[in-house]
Amino acid sequence: MKKRFLIGMVLPLTAASFVVGCRPTSSGDKIDVTKTQIYINNFKRGFGSKWLDDLKTRFESLHAEDSYEEGKKGVEIIIHSIGSTADSRKANILSGVDEIYFTEQSYYYDLIKYEKDGVLYDITDAVKNPLTEYGETKSIEDKLTEEQKDYFYYQNEGGEKKYYALPHYAGYFGLQYDIDVFDNYMFYFAKNPISPEYPFIRDLTDEKTAGPDGVEGTFDDGLPRTYDEFFKLCDYMVENDVIPFISTGANANDYLNLLVNAFAADYAGKDNTVAKFKASGTVSRLGNVDSNGNVTPIPDETLTIDTGYRAYKSLGFYYGLEFLKKLTSNKNYYFRGANGSGGLDSSAYSAKSAQDEFLISYRDSKRGKSKDIAMISEGIWWEAESETTSETLSGGNPNSPYAKMNRHFGFMPFPKATMERYEESNKNTLFDHLFSLMFVKRNVASWKAPLLLDFMRFANTDESLRAFTRITNTPKSLNYTMTDEDKAQMTAYGRNLIELKENSDIVYPGNSSTIYQLNSGWFHHNSQYSALIDGVRNDYVWQALPKVSAATYYNGMYAYYSDYWKNLAK
Repeated sequence: MKKRFLIGMVLPLTAASFVVGCRPTSSGDKIDVTKTQIYINNFKRGFGSKWLDDLKTRFESLHAEDSYEEGKKGVEIIIHSIGSTADSRKANILSGVDEIYFTEQSYYYDLIKYEKDGVLYDITDAVKNPLTEYGETKSIEDKLTEEQKDYFYYQNEGGEKKYYALPHYAGYFGLQYDIDVFDNYMFYFAKNPISPEYPFIRDLTDEKTAGPDGVEGTFDDGLPRTYDEFFKLCDYMVENDVIPFISTGANANDYLNLLVNAFAADYAGKDNTVAKFKASGTVSRLGNVDSNGNVTPIPDETLTIDTGYRAYKSLGFYYGLEFLKKLTSNKNYYFRGANGSGGLDSSAYSAKSAQDEFLISYRDSKRGKSKDIAMISEGIWWEAESETTSETLSGGNPNSPYAKMNRHFGFMPFPKATMERYEESNKNTLFDHLFSLMFVKRNVASWKAPLLLDFMRFANTDESLRAFTRITNTPKSLNYTMTDEDKAQMTAYGRNLIELKENSDIVYPGNSSTIYQLNSGWFHHNSQYSALIDGVRNDYVWQALPKVSAATYYNGMYAYYSDYWKNLAK
């Protein structure tokens, strides 16, 4: 019988006898009454639950001979995969059957403070103690970034610092590109072009530019370094009868806010973006923009809790808006469907429809039924979310050219707004926007808490973090290293994301500042792009940007936030 290290652990019991059989519970679950149950709530969208099924199998096997209740042996994990976040269900967490949550779009401080005592269990010791029982010398805390520690290591009213939750999966948004399409049409910039009018390679063996990272011989060679190059590429795609990009119309408000946000954060850089969310520190790359789009840089600002709105002078906002404006002003640049009935122009065109079209067009273009589509505006969950479509296209044949393992996609590193900005820094900045959490609910039985903490620790071992990434082809929000053997089991897209994460600055917007704690929900990305346009408030860029200039929207944003800032709790 195993004896596992746990904080305040109740050691496994030796069972003299075991009850036999299964029975349904009040929640409708059929359970094995000979085992101890762990109930898990999983937000099922995007990343699915295959990774959790794997975690369940390995943990149950590990504890198959352990006893935690008299007359029972082993552990049975019951998974409830649902489509609502913990934040939307917080009134029912303590009364519900689920004990461990994997969720997103949920605000940590709101869950801590909900109805005074909150809904989260103190997991401090389990986070800070090394994972020695799993053969690791590091603790979970060692796998967090400094920004994550600042956010999650909460100081309570008594002055004590506690961990009550951990980050879960990562969520980066941007333009995902079809490498197979790029290769087929040689959509790469040449290091030694034949002429300024034709800056692209003529053969895949031609030398390419160093790409956005400025380093030759890396995965982004030949990709556009600046916005100007990006739109030259779009024009070249149109010339070759390829649609540059596709996006959802039904989710355009959220998705286009996210796209602007991604470009804005990359222009501003990590330090400036983090300072904005803390309303403290010095911010640079600020400016004024007149009605003709002329940019005038202004001096750096030192933010305070009263002047945090000055961060909305970041030129990252303007350049991100200008990028989207140009991308969506030319209707040849994006998928519109038959007679303009689909894509970005259709409020009924779902994110799933865009994903499917992106994948299917590669096959149908070869049959003369559609055009190739080069890019999709999406989050990194898109490949995992569209797995069923890939399976249908391949007919279940792993050797099919349309099988997921045989297709090649990548997350396009952000081109810089200007060559000056590119020459200043080639660093790519990613924004982790999902506010994902893993936590144990506060009122679990005292005898059971050690087992639940053991599961939490097991879920954050390097083995489990790597397994998540192998299965979903996306990274978790913690720091860990994928092996070459791991990468060999992943898709080209998954390997690309790992390389991208390893070579990028990551913005984690949560922090411990007073203003953030008191207004954490307001700091969600969808609350960061409001603008006053002709006296009318717009909360989403897509509400007004088709009708107004990027400069008008940018100045409208500053007008809104400089006025609204006084209403924030301080």
